[in-house]
Amino acid sequence: MANHHHLTRAVEEFIALDKGMTLFQMHAFLIAATNEGQTQKWIEEKLNTSNATASRTLAKWFDYERPGKPGFGLLRTEVDPSDRRYRIVSLTPRGRQFLDKVRTKLGDKTDAH
Repeated sequence: MANHHHLTRAVEEFIALDKGMTLFQMHAFLIAATNEGQTQKWIEEKLNTSNATASRTLAKWFDYERPGKPGFGLLRTEVDPSDRRYRIVSLTPRGRQFLDKVRTKLGDKTDAH
């Protein structure tokens, strides 16, 4: 289990991306990153929030948060081939590296590959 020092170091990785990063935004990334291949709808349910809030929060992690405003480029979506109404969320190569750094800071030896 991660101790306080490990948690602080992991949070610092997120803060390095955005000084205004919220715990909810961190949580959204970790839910999506550690459950690759799930739909955006599934992540929304895990976050226990509205579709609009989940979409807005996850958008920060994609290439573009909104038109003209770049995101972090750590997650990507693709249309679910079994049901085109849904989008599947996965890590980008950069997102995989970031998750590995966070896991290392937490003392987790698990690789994100």
